[in-house]
Amino acid sequence: MARVLYDGLVEYEDGTPASTSQMAKDVVEFLNWAAEPEMDQRKKMGVATIVVTSVLLALSIWVKRYVTFNGHLPGPILIYLSFQVQVVAN
Repeated sequence: MARVLYDGLVEYEDGTPASTSQMAKDVVEFLNWAAEPEMDQRKKMGVATIVVTSVLLALSIWVKRYVTFNGHLPGPILIYLSFQVQVVAN
C-alpha cells in the first residue's frame, strides 16, 4: 500500500510543522475522539467523584476524632445512634 501522508500535506494555523509523524499523531487523536466522544465527560465525572470521596473521608476522620476525644456525640446524633444500636441488639 502506498504512503498516504507526506511532509507538508496540510498547513496548520498555529505554524506547527506538517511532518508525517505530526499528521499521523493528529489522525490517531481524531480516531480516539471519534471512538469515545464522551471520554472528556467521564474524566470530569471521575475527578468530581474523587473530590467528593476525599471530602467525605476527611469529614468521617474528623467525626471519629471528635467522638474519640470527647467520648460522646452531640445530643440528637447520640439518641439516633443509641436507638439504632438497641434495635439491632434486639
